Amino acid sequence: MPLDSSRSQVDMGGTYAHKDIAFEFASWISSEFKLYLIKEFQRLKYDENRRISLKWNLNRTLSKLNYRIHTDAIKAHLIPVLITPAQAAQPNLFQGEIENLQLPKPQIEEQQRIADFLDSSEAYINRFQTTLRKLRSLKTALMQDLLTGKKRVTPMLTEPPGANA
Repeated sequence: MPLDSSRSQVDMGGTYAHKDIAFEFASWISSEFKLYLIKEFQRLKYDENRRISLKWNLNRTLSKLNYRIHTDAIKAHLIPVLITPAQAAQPNLFQGEIENLQLPKPQIEEQQRIADFLDSSEAYINRFQTTLRKLRSLKTALMQDLLTGKKRVTPMLTEPPGANA
């Protein structure tokens, strides 16, 4: 009965244990044996991953090839029978139809509300950008004062918040 119940007994037989248990058991024998076991485990895992990767790449390549074969067959045999070249070029929509397409427009009052909202949003963004520029300038000045020693950091750390305001 395998120790790892997630694997079936058909999997090459043997006893399965967690790798950490096996490594600790190997350290009881000797540290050299543990190192050998770890290296061998890593080699086996690397080989297994490489095999899985190759299988995945092969499946991916076969799927791409299968897709190309099917799409080429559809283009060559089904589309010419069902759709004429003119139909394939434009799906019954002409430039004149697009130019004459009537799009609904909002009422004047709603247009004015949209314009007012956009104007107020733009004003808010401008105020925000101005504040941001001022804060960046203030930060630069404060950093300069801190670096030149005009402003001391240590007293700021010991004062309670808001005491300097």
